[in-house]
Amino acid sequence: CAVIARNDASGDKAIYAYYTAESETPVIQIRQMLRKELPNYMIPAYMMQIEAIPVTKNGKLDRRALPGIENKAASEYIAPCTDTEKILERIYCEVIGAEMISVKESFFDVGGDSLKLMRAYTIINKEYPSLLRFVDFFSHPTIESLARFIDDKLTKKDNHVIKSMSFPLEMFDTTLNTEDDGQIKYNLSKELSESIVSGLEDGQFTLPELMTAAFVFVLSRTLETENVIIQYICDTSYNITAQLEIDLSSAESFEDIVLLTKRCISECSDTYSQTDYNRFIGESINNNVLLFVCGDISYEYLEKYDMVFGYSYDDRISLTVRFNSDVVSSKEAESLVSQYAQMIEYLG
Repeated sequence: CAVIARNDASGDKAIYAYYTAESETPVIQIRQMLRKELPNYMIPAYMMQIEAIPVTKNGKLDRRALPGIENKAASEYIAPCTDTEKILERIYCEVIGAEMISVKESFFDVGGDSLKLMRAYTIINKEYPSLLRFVDFFSHPTIESLARFIDDKLTKKDNHVIKSMSFPLEMFDTTLNTEDDGQIKYNLSKELSESIVSGLEDGQFTLPELMTAAFVFVLSRTLETENVIIQYICDTSYNITAQLEIDLSSAESFEDIVLLTKRCISECSDTYSQTDYNRFIGESINNNVLLFVCGDISYEYLEKYDMVFGYSYDDRISLTVRFNSDVVSSKEAESLVSQYAQMIEYLG
């Protein structure tokens, strides 16, 4: 075989692979074999079986003699049927630089890569605001499966309800509030931050999963409940919010809590956009809708949420809570972020 990088029809660098075999071996068979060993982004976007690998007089690979590969499809073309499928095919063709893409083809089998997927995600997010997370594209790699997923979510969207958690009355005692900005920030040391991040190098958990799980644990202990409900923004670029409902009744250790949080984040399809908040928020008394943000916190969030927790990581981990000081007690908010900081320090 020979593998090279060259520009495809869209002008982007792509991986081209050429292989020989004693008998005709379909591209789809090669892809199925490679998927067992490689992540999607490392599998060649363009593949072709040829009679022999061309070489120069010196016995080296003759790159110029390798033929172009125009047909990236691994199976028969099946046209889109629904409006959603037609929209997705148009977007995928635009991003990949193809004339048509079968609805049963995987995005990665027709020239797609991580960079093209990010472009597709940006365009699709404008067509269907708040419906999709980036991870959904890996769970639904074909136009057919992604279109069905989008249509199902559109059907359920009008029945969506943003849920809150009951807080003790002292959380709302604002008589002692002295701060106008309603912000508390806590910076971990650089050494402790590096220790926490280096502990994640085995790849079992990510930093967002760990930080969210720690927050869930603190809420569970503070509010004395095994059922924690938080609103969660992982990507502040798009402000797509997922409602996480985590039942900790089966957790026997903090690792169990991280696993439950990880599973809830990866499987959650209960998402909404910030513009949809007022449509979906339910009425409640002495309840609080908490937002947890993996990234910098904007004061704009306080127009909707009474309390917003978040963290950021540059050379060190910074914890921040912003709250509406006319509604939430600064003393209680400070106590909550202090417990959260202690939990993070414990993990280090």
